[in-house]
Amino acid sequence: DFIIVQNAKQNGCSMYSLDRHFSLMEPVIGFELFGN
Repeated sequence: DFIIVQNAKQNGCSMYSLDRHFSLMEPVIGFELFGN
């Protein structure tokens, strides 16, 4: 999951996911997440 977030952040992309891991990483890493 971290590699996916890292790739999205480096490329300035937002993410859509219902996975709890992504919602836990969102405030720490600082990427835009939709779906939670």
